[in-house]
Amino acid sequence: MGISLREAASLAGVSRQALQQHIKSGKLSAKRGNKGEYDIEVAELERLYTLRNPLAADGQEVDAALQHEIEMLRLASDSKEQQIRLLQRENDDLRKDKEYLQAHAQTLAITYQHDIVERQKKNRDAGKLMVARYEIILSALVVLLMGLLLWKAV
Repeated sequence: MGISLREAASLAGVSRQALQQHIKSGKLSAKRGNKGEYDIEVAELERLYTLRNPLAADGQEVDAALQHEIEMLRLASDSKEQQIRLLQRENDDLRKDKEYLQAHAQTLAITYQHDIVERQKKNRDAGKLMVARYEIILSALVVLLMGLLLWKAV
């Protein structure tokens, strides 16, 4: 469904007579309604003309209800843009926190690995010390046994 000749003239910024002449000459196609009025498709009108703002096509003020709705949509759009900026900042903060935590976790992992290696060295050293002590005690027992055997033999 198209628009009336009056609406088309207003959108195109030309007179109704000029549109009628273009329709009659075939430059602009239009259908006739049941009552004989023209029915013009907006796409057909755009083919020949640069259309004006449809909200104020006839040069009159946009009615208050539409202006209110436009303002509400503008406010909603501004609000959404603010939300987007806040979420972007939050995302940046979270990314920085993640990078910090990854670096900290890596530092802790390296420290933990170093501690494990140090404990293993200490345990090895303690084990070696324990073996050395047992060897000394064993050597002392062998010396004692040999001394007893020699004493009994005498």
